[in-house]
Amino acid sequence: NSDYSIKVDGTKLKGENGETVESKTLSFSTVENNNALNIKDPFYKDQWYLKNTGQFGGKAGIDINVEPVWQQGYTGRGMFIGVLDEPIQRSHPDLRDNLPITNVIDYYSDVPLCHATDREKDREHGTGVAGIIAAKDNNIGILGIAHQSTLYSYGIIEQDESTNKEPMENSLALALQRSESSKIAVYNGSIGKGSEHVYGNIPISLKNAMDQVTQSGFYGKGSYLVFAAGNNAAKLGNSSNNFFTNYHAVIAVNNIQKNGEPRLSFGGIPGINLWLGAPSAVALSSVSKDLISTDPVGICGKPGNYSDFAATSGATPMVTGVIALLRQAYPSLSWRDVKLILAESAKKITHSSIIYSRSGRMYSNPSKEQKYSRQTGFGLVDADAALNLAKSWTLLPPIKTRTYEQNTAMNTPTTRIWGTSDLNVSSSDISFIESVTLEMDIDKSKEEVYFVQRDLILVDPAGRESIFFEWDGTSGALFSMSYLEKDVNHLSLLSNVFLGSDKINGKWQLKIRQKADERAITKIKSWRLIIRGH
Repeated sequence: NSDYSIKVDGTKLKGENGETVESKTLSFSTVENNNALNIKDPFYKDQWYLKNTGQFGGKAGIDINVEPVWQQGYTGRGMFIGVLDEPIQRSHPDLRDNLPITNVIDYYSDVPLCHATDREKDREHGTGVAGIIAAKDNNIGILGIAHQSTLYSYGIIEQDESTNKEPMENSLALALQRSESSKIAVYNGSIGKGSEHVYGNIPISLKNAMDQVTQSGFYGKGSYLVFAAGNNAAKLGNSSNNFFTNYHAVIAVNNIQKNGEPRLSFGGIPGINLWLGAPSAVALSSVSKDLISTDPVGICGKPGNYSDFAATSGATPMVTGVIALLRQAYPSLSWRDVKLILAESAKKITHSSIIYSRSGRMYSNPSKEQKYSRQTGFGLVDADAALNLAKSWTLLPPIKTRTYEQNTAMNTPTTRIWGTSDLNVSSSDISFIESVTLEMDIDKSKEEVYFVQRDLILVDPAGRESIFFEWDGTSGALFSMSYLEKDVNHLSLLSNVFLGSDKINGKWQLKIRQKADERAITKIKSWRLIIRGH
């Protein structure tokens, strides 16, 4: 898998238009086909998420279907991947060859390696994420999805008022603004901000950094951003509260267990900004080998090497690894093309807890319907299907971003009746929706936490509903918002349920109602739709 440029000298060569030229440069890539994979990494047989044959009680086929991609010679060679996480243990024998010392950027390097808090313990989390992405094909341990890629480790610190460290948002922005963003194919963020039932807005400095990498990263095609939907510990949780996953260019990933069941608690989280599901295990599980990855070696009295990993933290690097393979095979694809290819090639999972509904039509084949689930997004990521779809993919036309605004204020009901506000759209030049962002200006929250238990629904001109928040009448409050951070007066919420729709012109309706007489949003001053597509 090496790139070569060969210069052929001579006066008899013909140029592209038939002219005689003195020399001609030919550029091409060689790909080593290995139809008979000879994998000798000893724990490969335990990596059911790469090839699920039913081991450990799983369901055959609930995996990322990556072996056929490796057989075509795509292993991540030449791809740079940024890991936004706790620092990776560079000395790990399965990672050191793919993580040069110059690629280790640590925003909390003076934090003691062993300390009392769980938040930064022993570099376990970042090391586990890195192993799933890029553990080396070296006949030891496990095998990473993009096992010949090159990692960048960005040690991202969580916000801690007791230290002088940069909070998470600032260190993330600093990482994304570094010069190597120009070549990074994909960033992995198996991290979240706060609790999945507390809403907060993305800081402008981080949003600007995310804009920059999606516009100019990966040689002008846009670096990709893959973030975990969240790891809620109980039924209370909604990925719409996570400001990372409300950014329109992010792929938000939920956890699908080895039996095909999506996790909606203890390591998974639902929501209408999900894009994909990927294999992982239940958080806090006592089942051995549910998901195996690299673990720090010999630190703080740990035996090290390999251990169990879980939740959306484990699912997210699965998608990151697949994107690296896809971009190696087809580097001309923009981040928008990659995102749509992954959605249209995803495997729809049949399970009693998954409900799919029509979102629109397929870009690659307009005669086919696209379907969406707020449990798994567009389905289980499928590496081989994505690669096959990319072979005949027509690059997307330039993106169009259109904003439509309703400036008439709406007082929200204090009882269980619906309040509604209409927005009429006409003469739109978008015929294929790629994403819809709902922005609302509201009364500023004055409490330390501003309690809201609301149904919040956006209805398109075709009558399709995008349910951002929904109180289901139980103590668990699945899909409920629950809280706003103090002083929040603006909400920005992403919806992916309209992908492929051409129903832009007509009446859009915002519906809101309150569960009970609790402290809640009292007025929506204005709201707008930001529709992106072509």
